Amino acid sequence: MACGPTVQRNERERYGLPTRLVPSWYDSRYFVPASPSESFAARQSLGIGDDETVVVTTGTCSAVKNHGALIEALARLPANERPLYLHVGIEEDGLPEQGLAEKIGVADSVRFLGEVHDLRGIYAACDVFAMPSLYEGFSVAALEALATGLPALFADVVGLRDFGKIYPGIRYAEPTVDSLAEA
Repeated sequence: MACGPTVQRNERERYGLPTRLVPSWYDSRYFVPASPSESFAARQSLGIGDDETVVVTTGTCSAVKNHGALIEALARLPANERPLYLHVGIEEDGLPEQGLAEKIGVADSVRFLGEVHDLRGIYAACDVFAMPSLYEGFSVAALEALATGLPALFADVVGLRDFGKIYPGIRYAEPTVDSLAEA
């Protein structure tokens, strides 16, 4: 079984395996757009002002997720135009992403929240979901965020392109610092 079209194609082309497409599942009763009062409360609980733009990533934090490029892209933006970045997930040993944010001077624009169990509450506080990955299969984190109605910025890579057929409003960028900063 394959969780998405790209995974199915990969199994067939690389390994000669005929697979059945079984799309990834998410709880469509839970991951729904937040009401204005839910968004207000979520932002308040995180100490986020009404005038702040908030970008979020969720999920694993391995190098393939390319969070470092997103952090570096923040540094390319003027400080008064820089969004707040909520980084949700457990970082690799040594906390390389936190170290990078401190080293390049954007630590005040990034909040490392670690593991969070109520992702809908996080999404309710945010303005944009980003997934700058170098490649993906078929991301459940992306599916959940899109179901909440968040606008999305995805890397234009294998796996994430599949979402464009389902959600035509996704903005795509190359998974590079320059392209992410521009987007």
